[in-house]
Amino acid sequence: MKLNVREKVDRWTVGGLLVGLLVVGALSMAAAKGLPPAGPSAAKPAKVEAIEGSKIKKVTLTEEGVGRLGLQTVPVTEAAGVKTIPYSALIYMPDGTTWTYTEQAPLSFVRQPVTVTRIEGPQVRLSQGPAAGTKVVSVGAAELYGAETGIGK
Repeated sequence: MKLNVREKVDRWTVGGLLVGLLVVGALSMAAAKGLPPAGPSAAKPAKVEAIEGSKIKKVTLTEEGVGRLGLQTVPVTEAAGVKTIPYSALIYMPDGTTWTYTEQAPLSFVRQPVTVTRIEGPQVRLSQGPAAGTKVVSVGAAELYGAETGIGK
């Protein structure tokens, strides 16, 4: 049986559409498996609480929230009376003030003001800030600020 050109094009079009629909359906199902359930039952990755008498808020993350951010902390170091934190832990506000997030308890973080005296490569020297040994957020600080202030909602 001989097919004309139009019948061949129609078969290719229909076949291509079917393959495309199967691919889209498979990708949609694969993507849906990796997502948390939507709706009110889904846990929020961050809880933001007001601190009485302050404009600053405490941000408490879930384990999943920490994982999503890739959040990392390091202790403040001190040598010869000079405190040091990584540059990545430093947050600049629009008014020029500088801050860092400190770990108050496991998974709970609070923004704390710091006074920078000098930046030397990846290290920041402080004249005022958290005590030596206090854990500061070195990866994920900008995301914590977004959670605290509601940026992105």
